[in-house]
Amino acid sequence: MSLATAPTLPGARFDDAELAELATALGRDYTIERELGRGGMGVVLLARDLRLERLVAIKVLPRERAADAAHRQRFLREARTAAKLSHPNIVPTLHADEAGAFAYFTMPYVDGETLAERVQSRGRLAPREVARLLREVAWALAYAHARGVVHRDIKPENILVERATGRVLVNDFGIAFEAQASRLTGDDHMVGTAAFMSPEQILGRELDGRSDLYSLGVVGYWLLAGQHPFEGAAAPTVLVKHATEPAPPLRTLVPEVPAGLAAAIDRCLAKEPDARWPSGEALAEALAAVEDELGGVPARTGGDRLLDEREVSVVLQRAAQLQADAARRVEERSRAATSPAPTTASALRVSEVQAAAAEAGIAPEFVAMAAAEMTPGGALAVPAVSAAAEGRWAVRLFGKDVRQLVASRVFRAPAKAVLDALAHVWQASPYNLRLLDAVGPHPLDGGAVTFRVPKFTFNADGSAIGGFPYYMYVLSIRQVRLTMQRRGRDAIECTVTAELHETIVAGRRLFYPWMGGATTVAGAAAGVAMFMTMLPILAVLGTLGVVATVYGGLYKLNHVAYAYYIKMAQEHLETMLADVDANLRTQAVFGSLPAPRPGLSREED
Repeated sequence: MSLATAPTLPGARFDDAELAELATALGRDYTIERELGRGGMGVVLLARDLRLERLVAIKVLPRERAADAAHRQRFLREARTAAKLSHPNIVPTLHADEAGAFAYFTMPYVDGETLAERVQSRGRLAPREVARLLREVAWALAYAHARGVVHRDIKPENILVERATGRVLVNDFGIAFEAQASRLTGDDHMVGTAAFMSPEQILGRELDGRSDLYSLGVVGYWLLAGQHPFEGAAAPTVLVKHATEPAPPLRTLVPEVPAGLAAAIDRCLAKEPDARWPSGEALAEALAAVEDELGGVPARTGGDRLLDEREVSVVLQRAAQLQADAARRVEERSRAATSPAPTTASALRVSEVQAAAAEAGIAPEFVAMAAAEMTPGGALAVPAVSAAAEGRWAVRLFGKDVRQLVASRVFRAPAKAVLDALAHVWQASPYNLRLLDAVGPHPLDGGAVTFRVPKFTFNADGSAIGGFPYYMYVLSIRQVRLTMQRRGRDAIECTVTAELHETIVAGRRLFYPWMGGATTVAGAAAGVAMFMTMLPILAVLGTLGVVATVYGGLYKLNHVAYAYYIKMAQEHLETMLADVDANLRTQAVFGSLPAPRPGLSREED
């Protein structure tokens, strides 16, 4: 069975002629931009509200459906039902009206994806993320149930996840049941989605909010197990199983699922409503307890470990520096980062440091990155120095203020395909990168993935292996960081960043010994020669001239050398992304990934 069984109602039809007619009818208030999706009751369009200058989603009942009184009544009932609900986790109705032969209502545009799309692009989700998603849906359902509204079609396609915040929103109350309304449509047939329907919904019994909790349990089961509790070749088979067979316990399929989370979902799937959670609030509280057990900081960030007073101060300074580096990408003028005052507490958890940093305007993901860089001894992998001082040294060493190399590329492919290609290309020759850490949430939600650059090595005959690690080695770059951002439904912008902090630190250590030593040797040799052949005053002047010339020449040579290596490293970062693009095109032509080139045979980095 597919990820979600199609609705039992046939899909709405909406041709180009109708779209043009609708655009004309709404032209004074809205500009239609594109179609977002379609379902059994209508078509959803992205439009711009001309009066308020904002994007909205318009759900339209096509002319053919609008001519039928029953369909029109049911469509308007959806608008009225959603309009009664005002909750952070429910998509609200902004406006409902009729335009010519069309009925429509508007909703805020949610820049995000459905749960079905998220699983399709990323694969199975982590238990803690599933617990959070289900908890937010449970609170939304609790609110709706308290107002006499039963959704009746809870499924991944009707649960949205906002991209910027991760907030969950329940959508599509098209077949929602109110206490005073019939549980059947005007045509007296069963409505819902077979794979997610409760036994009482299938059997035509009286419904209450516990029916939605059953459907939410199926959603959680599917998210964690990758399949529904009941599967079959046809919808009737699935319906019979839902109505008559007990659901297999989740941990029999996925033993690694935390026991508390599995128990919460298994209870949702009880055949008798009285054996389920009594309300959405009770389920939400149980899921909140599961989240607490699983910890407050995403995995692979160093955990929510304790930091002493000195470590807190260092992490906050480094986090402020990381945020300043990010801001510098869009600002030509750099500014010094201001760190909050060190905490007086003897030890704080990373999550507590994130909360304190947020008050100072430092985003939590930068605190997570800084904490991940910290070694067990309390030192940062990248030393924290004054941003202003670092900028001055960058100019002195490179001739301009360059503190990171950044390359970006937009891939027009599904997110999962891009991630697979990145892992395939970057971990094979000639790059041979090794996954080091994943900081924060999933990369598509603002997290970052860090790769280790391999050591620069030589073949047995003395020849170098790989230009990529060579240029990174010269610049003391041992890590590169990947971030991703969606640019539409099937467009992903990938940005790879190489920090030059270590380059600047190494340059500071070598600058004066190298420049001073070379200038001293040249000046001494020239001075001895001149004092032996010239008058003393002329010898002094000549020696000073040689010293100035040598120092200036070395200073310029230093800039030229660094400029060359920075240019080559920048080109290699861009080539890394270009090779991923080429890999995606190869998949499009041949339908599978090519065999990876063998990696280097070497000791662990």
